[in-house]
Amino acid sequence: MGKGDENLRIRTSASYLVETATSDLVLSKVASRLRLGVPVPELRAKIQASLPELSNFLTITVNYGNPQGAALIANTLAEELVKQISKGDLLRKNFLVKKSKQVQGELQEVEKRRKLAEEIL
Repeated sequence: MGKGDENLRIRTSASYLVETATSDLVLSKVASRLRLGVPVPELRAKIQASLPELSNFLTITVNYGNPQGAALIANTLAEELVKQISKGDLLRKNFLVKKSKQVQGELQEVEKRRKLAEEIL
């Protein structure tokens, strides 16, 4: 994998992070955990997630009434984002393990049929 490919992979992953950080799922969990009593679209309007050029770090900016509240929302958002990504990684891993076992079973069946065909011929 070349340097350009690696940079593209990093930027694509970062784009996924930005989208997930401001998703309904993550923001609803933040609002619920903090008991904000704010609809998700209103909360989303106060949050900006971005990946600055030449950076591999996600930046979360929250415009809220006070700095402490903004920091609490940003930190909670980061926690929920990590949970969501971890959950997604676990789901993908479980899916791949299940598919791998399925494919192994199919390969074993094909091998049995091949041996049977050899015996017949």
